[in-house]
Amino acid sequence: MWIALALIWTSAPAHAFEIDRARLPAPLVQTIEGDLADLRRFQIREAKGSWFEKLFGGTDQHAVIRFLEERIRYLGVPDASEEVEGNIMAQNYGPSFLDWIFRTRYQGKRKRRHALPEYATFGEDRIELSSPRTGFVAVGPAYLGTETGRIGRLDTLVHEARHSDCARVPQLRDLKAYEQDHSEQMSPQALACTHIHVPCPEGHALAGDLACDGHFWGAYSVGLIFDQAIARACDNCTAADRAEAESLIADNETRLLPDLRFKLRKGKLPPPEMGSVE
Repeated sequence: MWIALALIWTSAPAHAFEIDRARLPAPLVQTIEGDLADLRRFQIREAKGSWFEKLFGGTDQHAVIRFLEERIRYLGVPDASEEVEGNIMAQNYGPSFLDWIFRTRYQGKRKRRHALPEYATFGEDRIELSSPRTGFVAVGPAYLGTETGRIGRLDTLVHEARHSDCARVPQLRDLKAYEQDHSEQMSPQALACTHIHVPCPEGHALAGDLACDGHFWGAYSVGLIFDQAIARACDNCTAADRAEAESLIADNETRLLPDLRFKLRKGKLPPPEMGSVE
């Protein structure tokens, strides 16, 4: 039985990103704005009824823009208290919602575990992380990596945006598993609240790392569908764009646990839930 909370299902109105221009380096800001401008100019033509339409709510590039704008509100810098690995491109603080629910509902606002910050700093403001749709994404040091092109950066934004969705609040036992860093013990329904990653299986290049998905329509699946559109349904994307998209498709597929990957390839997944509690 799911926890009964006074939370409202929402499909938030689109809004322009707010970028922390005071803290993010100017070249990075220019790159983000340039990538989004390029996305608006792409001519994506996906089919009606496709997974692309079911995920993004339309069949063209404008649907992807709306998807991003509903889920990302702030693009800022990592919290000063965090140790950010050099290979991190970006990180959505949406999963802090699970900490917030656990702390406020079950611990009477006692001290939380080591995790993402309770507040995120944005310019001179402090953003409370009490909703999956807060939409704070910290841009990491690898965002301007020389090995990543514009499709990889856009894939990153699509991936991080998905972490702002939570169809329903998890049960207490799932929240406890999350607090104890055991996402592999969470139910698929609970993992879909902010789309928590699970450890990659043995034999994977990232075995043991929280870098794979074991539930339907997580962040890697959504990124994969976006990349497929770039590779196979974009009229004016360049050969380099398509090649990068194909590489990303292969990588995203490896991040899906085997049974999930099989069902996606066979078209046997249920329709995705794209709204969120608020």
